[in-house]
Amino acid sequence: MLVSFRSHTCVWLRPVYMEKQLHGASSVFWTHWWWRWWWWFFDWRRYILWIYDDIFPRYYCCALSRDPYFCDLYAEKRPPGDCGGYIPPIWGWMIGDPHFTTLDGVSYTFNGFGEYTLATVDNGFFRLQGRTAKALDEDGNPVDHATVFIAFAAKESSSSTVNFMPKFLDELIEQYETSTDPADIDFIQQARTNCGDNQECLFDTLATGREDIGILTKNTTTQIGSQVSDLANFPPNITGEGLIEAEVGKQIIVELNATDPNGDDVVYDLLETIPGGQIYQNGSFVWTPENTVKVNLSFIASDGSASSALNPIVKLCECKNNGTCNYNTTVQGSDINNDKFAMLNKLSLFEDFDECSEGHADDNSATFCEQGCENTLLSYLCRCYEGYRLNEDKKSCDGEFNK
Repeated sequence: MLVSFRSHTCVWLRPVYMEKQLHGASSVFWTHWWWRWWWWFFDWRRYILWIYDDIFPRYYCCALSRDPYFCDLYAEKRPPGDCGGYIPPIWGWMIGDPHFTTLDGVSYTFNGFGEYTLATVDNGFFRLQGRTAKALDEDGNPVDHATVFIAFAAKESSSSTVNFMPKFLDELIEQYETSTDPADIDFIQQARTNCGDNQECLFDTLATGREDIGILTKNTTTQIGSQVSDLANFPPNITGEGLIEAEVGKQIIVELNATDPNGDDVVYDLLETIPGGQIYQNGSFVWTPENTVKVNLSFIASDGSASSALNPIVKLCECKNNGTCNYNTTVQGSDINNDKFAMLNKLSLFEDFDECSEGHADDNSATFCEQGCENTLLSYLCRCYEGYRLNEDKKSCDGEFNK
């Protein structure tokens, strides 16, 4: 049984339970029933409004435009959600021969027999009750000093007073250690080996006389403890440049910064290998683009349990002939909003190459003007001497003098 107190809601499919907000308190419910009938309780009106007020405007304003400027305008009215201000739920749990971990993290064992109030909210507005019964040994007979949870109920009324005779761990240990039966001494030694420092495991083993129950308790507390740690852990916050302008063959350095709210060590990585790129653990990303092939540049910051990503827009150009890259124009068909990548239009990246003065074309082709040459913007024209005609190859002249 798990109890969570906060105003957040989450759903897990494994081990198939759900936390649901209830006036500041959350209880765990098995979700088989909910999973079958979710559509009955679904708020279709809000869903339709979300489609018309969020999805359609983003599609027409941002997606179809393929222009980050219009996407930024949309984001001003519909800023994306983040984890800012999130407070993880506070968990308490009860297992086995009842072992408790309270909402403030205190652990203790209470093997009372009867019905008890486990949690109350707003002076009794919400009350969680638990019922315990005697544990059974291997033969199905009740055990004198061990109880287990058998039922839970959430209600608004007060529970009745229950009389109980608790049995504590130190009493069980003393009972086995002072026993004259060698089997009891061997049993408690084996129990300590199995349980280690897990007090709940040791209690259940000694109270029931069964090692398997104690080991089950140990595994359960370890699993729940891990889940609580995962919920309380925040991923690192990673920041850096949102737009990277790069040129083939020229090195750039991008500086990243990541901090972890829990104080954990942060490790930097790349989501995919970037040819010519290397990320270092000081937060520096060094990249010399090798070509204009599309890349998916995503920086990852991880604390070992959770990670966050930074996905900058990459504008890449291949500028020849000592030209200057114009980062305001992109190749037609580029979807910079979705791809986070665009190659620049080469027509806008130039410093004119004078083929006529150089005596060869920009691509160093062997065939060049046979006689005369006239330089033009981004190209050239071959000319023939007076009395000669230019052939179809636009490079050679026919060689026949026209009188």
